[in-house]
Amino acid sequence: MFIKYSLYLQYIYDILININTFVGAKLILSLPKNKNIMTKKLLFLAVLLIGSIYSFAQKGQIWPTQTRQEFDIDKEGNITKEYESTDYNSYYLFINNNEFIHCTGTITSLYKIVKRTEKKGAMEYTTVSEVGNTYKMTFNEAEKHIILTSIDRGYSIYLTCLKPYQTEVFDNINR
Repeated sequence: MFIKYSLYLQYIYDILININTFVGAKLILSLPKNKNIMTKKLLFLAVLLIGSIYSFAQKGQIWPTQTRQEFDIDKEGNITKEYESTDYNSYYLFINNNEFIHCTGTITSLYKIVKRTEKKGAMEYTTVSEVGNTYKMTFNEAEKHIILTSIDRGYSIYLTCLKPYQTEVFDNINR
C-alpha cells in the first residue's frame, strides 16, 4: 500500500516540478525589456536545465536486508527442509514502476514486475529475472521482511530487512 501511494506522490511531485519550471521560465521572460538579453537567456536556460533534471529524476524505494533463511518447498508451497539463518547484507532498489534491482557484494540482478497484488500490509509481485526465472516476491513493510518464492525451482527465501526508505534515482540506471 505504501509503495502504491508513494508512486502517486511521485507523479504529483513531477507535475509540481514541471509547473514550477514553467512559472520560473515565464517570470524570466517577463523581465523588463531594457535588461540584458543574454542575462534573460542564461537565466531561462538555467531554470530549464534544473527543471529538466528534477523532472527526469525519480524517487526509488530501497529495502536493505539483514538476514537470509532458505527453505526447500514442494509443489504446494509447503516447507520440506529448513536451512540455518545467516547474515546477508544486500538491498532491493525499485528503480521505476515496472522493475527493481537486487544488489549484493558481488551480484546485481534485474527483476521485471509482470503482476502486482496488494495483500494485507504487503505488496506481492510476480517478477521475471533477467535470466528468465519467475518468482513471487512479497515485500511487507509493516513486518520488515521480503519473501521470495519459486515453486517451479522448489525453494523459498525469507529476508529480514531494515526500515525501507526513499532515495532519488535516475530514470536511466546506467548513469
